[in-house]
Formats: sequence, structure tokens, C-alpha cells
Amino acid sequence: MVKDFNQAALYNPVAPLIMFYSPDNNGIAIKLETKNIPAAIGSIEKSWKTNFPDIPFSYSFLDQQFDSQYTADQKRGKIFMLFSILTVMITCL
Repeated sequence: MVKDFNQAALYNPVAPLIMFYSPDNNGIAIKLETKNIPAAIGSIEKSWKTNFPDIPFSYSFLDQQFDSQYTADQKRGKIFMLFSILTVMITCL
């Protein structure tokens, strides 16, 4: 049991979530120490290829996935800021 696990964007309310094992799912989540990430990834890749030789190894970082989720929000915020400045400038005229 995990309290308040947010699996969606942070501005969405926390919803119930069930996690279950699926043999067709080829992904795992691993928490790494930040001291030597390239060595850790190399070790994980070696273990992956030993245990799953038919499945290609690929990885991504959770912080990069979060950044990609919020890129659209950041662009939308910049557009709203631009229109707000333009509105204030027109009002001052």
C-alpha cells in the first residue's frame, strides 16, 4: 500500500491505482544512486541482456518523462503571458 501515489500530472487529483504483474510487460522501474549512473546503467544492461536476450534494452529517466509532460503547460503559460502583456499595453494606449 502506498499513500497518495500520483500517477498522472501533479495538478490532477490523486486517483486510486492498482499495480499488478503482467508477464507481457517488458519494463521495470529502478531507483539509482546518483554517484555513478553510467556504471549502474551498464550493470543493469548487462543483467538485462543475460536474463532477456530477445528483448532490446532501453531506458529513460523519470525526471525527463515529467519534463516532457509539462512542456505543453510551460508553452501555454508563455502564450498567456504574452497575451497578458499585449492586453496591458493596448489598455495603456
